Amino acid sequence: MTMSTTWMDDIKKWDDQWQQIEPAQGGRVSEVPDGTYVAEIADVCFDTSRKTGRLLFVWDFSIAEGEYAGETVRKFSGVETVDNLRFFKGDLATVGIYLQRLSDINLAEFIGRRVEITIKTKKRSDGEEYRNVYINRLISTPDGTAAGSSAHQGDFLDGMDSGPFA
Repeated sequence: MTMSTTWMDDIKKWDDQWQQIEPAQGGRVSEVPDGTYVAEIADVCFDTSRKTGRLLFVWDFSIAEGEYAGETVRKFSGVETVDNLRFFKGDLATVGIYLQRLSDINLAEFIGRRVEITIKTKKRSDGEEYRNVYINRLISTPDGTAAGSSAHQGDFLDGMDSGPFA
């Protein structure tokens, strides 16, 4: 999957606010049973929701170990509101990707990162089920770098509120 210039134009509008957005934890969808899995990021792209037309960041994870090895799990991250972007920025931080501006995103940088994900099925108030995919932690990058050793993390954290424990 590749990013067209249309997506780049769409995400550039968030560049001015990107540093002020607080990252959050979160996720969405899959057919692999609920549980926690080691997976590799196999593909990512920007796309639009067929139902709402909203801009989404789509993550494809390939389960790397166990009974479901090789199965694909898909996660959709909204990228149209500040709340969406808080969750998206939190997911980027979890996988060790730190951006000065959202439009600096390099989709190839995601591929091959090994992560731990959790899938949880929930019910809406109307009884309809939906699935969340949460990215728990980075295990390693394609070059073998272990989690927690990103050279760019300091740049990312410089632009964030230091919180109540500073």
